[in-house]
Amino acid sequence: MNISIKKRDVLWSYGSMALTMAVNLLLLPLYIYFFTPDMVGLWYVFISIGS
Repeated sequence: MNISIKKRDVLWSYGSMALTMAVNLLLLPLYIYFFTPDMVGLWYVFISIGS
C-alpha cells in the first residue's frame, strides 16, 4: 500500500487549520461576553477535548 502526499494536500491542511484558528479567535470575545462563567468553562473543556 503506497500513500501519496502531495504539496497541495499539505497546503490545504495548513489552510484549514489556520482558518479554524482564526474563526475561533474571532468568536472568543463573543463567547466570553454572552456566556456565563460556567458556560465558558464548559466550552473550554470541550475545546480542549476536541483539539
